[in-house]
Amino acid sequence: AEWWTQVISSDDEIGFHWDRDYTLEIDHGFCAHPYLGTVTYLSDCGAATVVCDRDGVLQSTDQVSGQFSTAFVSPPKVGKHMSFDGKWLHGASTDIMTVPGAPGSKRVTLLVNVWLNHQPLGVEPLPDTFRSKLSTERYPGVTLVEESIAELVVDSTVQERTIEFESRKLLMRVPPSLPQGGAKLVYAEDSKGSVVA
Repeated sequence: AEWWTQVISSDDEIGFHWDRDYTLEIDHGFCAHPYLGTVTYLSDCGAATVVCDRDGVLQSTDQVSGQFSTAFVSPPKVGKHMSFDGKWLHGASTDIMTVPGAPGSKRVTLLVNVWLNHQPLGVEPLPDTFRSKLSTERYPGVTLVEESIAELVVDSTVQERTIEFESRKLLMRVPPSLPQGGAKLVYAEDSKGSVVA
């Protein structure tokens, strides 16, 4: 596993990107993606994580174009943990959904990529001096919540659903004929009718 933290202003965003072994891409032009990407929220504010089912390329010279069929939106909540296919396009967009925070507040996340059959080049193990300070004890008052990225699956009997979050409303619309078992969010509109995903 490869891990890092991000601490940004609650009104900043993280551009859409594909996680990959960046050193391998620079040195050899090959884009290896992790098996899983994960986000654990350590704060309650900032841009929602948006994941699109659009695979990354394998060669750095490959063109990126086309559409995605499904987008998943996960707003920040302390202790919430989400995971997604490591080769999917993702980012944190303030245009789609933002959880407001107090002035000067931070969006804090712990990110872990799970790699199978590959160790990213240039990644160093955590030094023993830090490793010995880690604990398996849970922090008081923080409960990890598993949230499937498929939470926005629309039941086949529903043609529209409005999701209310703070002052933002998202209207999900699905085609009149749905595949058996329902359909996932294809796009959403905010209360002003603007397409946001």
